[in-house]
Amino acid sequence: MVRGSADWGTGGRGGAMQRPGNDYQDYRGSDDGAPADDYADGGYAHGGYAHGGYAEASGYGADAAMTAPEEPGRPVRALRALGGSVVAGLVLLTIGIIVVSILGGRRGIPGPGGESLIVHLLGSGVALVAQRYADRTRGFAAAACALVVFCAAGAVLWTQWWG
Repeated sequence: MVRGSADWGTGGRGGAMQRPGNDYQDYRGSDDGAPADDYADGGYAHGGYAHGGYAEASGYGADAAMTAPEEPGRPVRALRALGGSVVAGLVLLTIGIIVVSILGGRRGIPGPGGESLIVHLLGSGVALVAQRYADRTRGFAAAACALVVFCAAGAVLWTQWWG
């Protein structure tokens, strides 16, 4: 069989599969392209991880204990969920301020001003980064990041809307 021929999947004989150039022969000289028994090729056809290699040495083999990652507690999940909602609301509020600033500038009417726009953008940015980190961590770090989200949103609301 020649490399690159169109019928390499059948081996040209309609029988066992033969790969191009017959690179996958077992060590006993079989010419059908398949090993004579399981792992007779020393793991070569299995990416080198078939027998006694990386899988068992690293703890990822069949004997390795499989444990599920710890799930965050219910209060932390609730804080992260509420923090995500607060971030969504703050981002929508920031988009509204941007639109009002643009429309106010085009029509010649007073808008929220540059200071308000900057505070909203910074507050949204801090809240987004904190929420993203909270979603990717567990335990105290996730709860602390969720509290940063609430503080950022509270600071924006307090200084720009209620103050």
